[in-house]
Amino acid sequence: MVVIAVAFCIAVFAYSVILHEVAHAWMADKMGDPTARLAGRISLNPLVHIDPLQTIAMPLLLWHTCGMVFGGARPVPINPLAFRYPAEGKMWTAIAGPITNLLLAFALSACYTVTSLMAAAADVQNSIADTVLPFGIRINIILACFNMIPLPPLDGSRLVAYLLPRPMAFAYERLEPFGILLLVVLLISAPAVLSPVYYAMDLASSLLINGSRVLAEAALKIAG
Repeated sequence: MVVIAVAFCIAVFAYSVILHEVAHAWMADKMGDPTARLAGRISLNPLVHIDPLQTIAMPLLLWHTCGMVFGGARPVPINPLAFRYPAEGKMWTAIAGPITNLLLAFALSACYTVTSLMAAAADVQNSIADTVLPFGIRINIILACFNMIPLPPLDGSRLVAYLLPRPMAFAYERLEPFGILLLVVLLISAPAVLSPVYYAMDLASSLLINGSRVLAEAALKIAG
């Protein structure tokens, strides 16, 4: 049972990341840039989203050096000049990923409400669903919140750049080559700087998971 639950959790995590990347590619195509679509990135095949450095090497290196796992998928290729409206195209393409993760979190929360209700009505325990669905809710909230950190090249930086005046946006986007390094340094040496993000992740996850349980209990009381 534990092995099955772990396998489901790995699958949920993998496809939460994949759907995040597919959302980027799909939105870019809708905004006028077919680059990602032509590169085969609107796909549920995990292999097309694996990056040797960010998906494999960096998580292994961080795990062995500081016990922390952090990584990412292969960046979705875009051509800003191909967008019908370049500034809007970059922004919507970026935030499509976190929005997808939020939608997945709400969908999994609804599934958790239903499975909790069915298990309670039948007076049985659904240990796999009780493990996998809360995990899926948490991982999608983490992906949404973490990617909205306003540090280039994370998705939140595209929204900030869109809202800034053009000269400030250009200067801000020049941080991109150093963004991942800065983020890793922050995670290792100054995690307190990111504490508001951790708090938002924990609060949103707890609200969805506990809210699902409360809804199931309320539905049972009404039905009973």
